[in-house]
Amino acid sequence: MSKLGRILSRFLPSYKKEYALSAQQAKVFGSIQACRTEKLGASVQAVCSCGKEIIAYNSCRDRHCPQCQGRATRRWVAAQSERLLPAKYHHCVFTIPDALCTLVRYNESALYDLLFQSSSSCLKSFFANDKRFGGQGGFFGILHTWGQRLQLHPHVHYIVACGCLRGDGSWAGGDGYLFNVERLSRVFRGRFLSSAESLLESGRLRLPPGWTAGTARSSLREASRRDWVVYTKETFCGPEKVVEYVGRYAHKVAISEGRILEAGNESVAFEWKDYRRGGEKKTCRVSGPAFVRLFAQHVLPFGFKRIRYYGFWSPSGLARAMDSLKAQGAAAATAIASLLEVAARIAKRHEEYGFRCPSCGELAYEAEVPAFGSLLALLDSS
Repeated sequence: MSKLGRILSRFLPSYKKEYALSAQQAKVFGSIQACRTEKLGASVQAVCSCGKEIIAYNSCRDRHCPQCQGRATRRWVAAQSERLLPAKYHHCVFTIPDALCTLVRYNESALYDLLFQSSSSCLKSFFANDKRFGGQGGFFGILHTWGQRLQLHPHVHYIVACGCLRGDGSWAGGDGYLFNVERLSRVFRGRFLSSAESLLESGRLRLPPGWTAGTARSSLREASRRDWVVYTKETFCGPEKVVEYVGRYAHKVAISEGRILEAGNESVAFEWKDYRRGGEKKTCRVSGPAFVRLFAQHVLPFGFKRIRYYGFWSPSGLARAMDSLKAQGAAAATAIASLLEVAARIAKRHEEYGFRCPSCGELAYEAEVPAFGSLLALLDSS
């Protein structure tokens, strides 16, 4: 069982005496506790050339489980490598301010959707109205809901191609500069708050306990007086590395196993980085039930899509962008052919995951043949 699974097993009973679990939280916690234990059955993880069968317990594959994200990340990176274009890329982050976190806790689906909608529409309009571009941009976003100390901190990471597909089918490339972040921030703030107020007026927002509609309006007004953080930076590693660069964000969970330092009988200690002090590593210690509560607020609603694709990054749009670039001449066609070769290498590198056989030390590869009945075990555990 993972460190997180042991913490949940130890502190969930006392946590549930004070707080209620949603059905989704109960399912996720049950999966994490059952992950790689006898509850899910066993599988042949690999067969080495020496004939040794390496047996391992099955994984839960829940997207919130820190043990199960390696395989998902490898597959995702291999798939995205096929979407590379010979363009410069930017890493953009759009963040909701702390003043709205209480409202977000009680309206996760609505306000996380709104975070995606307002930030993506902001990027789309900037691409359409900028004289350098004047067309359809291409980008994808990944939702994160946490900060380094596991506090609620909703934000979306975008990878944005510095170029666009114009209405006449031509490609317009950028010079490496994307957009002014102050203007992005103001437009993003205005669109989010306007839509949030509309949701409130139409009764589609759930009010936290003790709140009235007036309290919610005050919260929105307070947020309107603050500067909203929008960050953008060019990824200097080149297009062939950009997908691997963002792979660290794609299937990241609220806390990794490596950050959990100690789990005692009453408290949990974990590591966090203080970015206000240059990323200095510090230790945070909280009570066991408080740790469970911190982690529980990052369980996403059932079926919520936390990775979304926009503009020409969709499969059909990407094909048009490729054709447009090829039409620009032999140099562009050669660059695309080179990137396709890079994509093939990335896919091959991530296709098989190797590790050393404990018997002979030779490299073995995952086989993962699920044991019969593991699905029933998972259902029983939840």
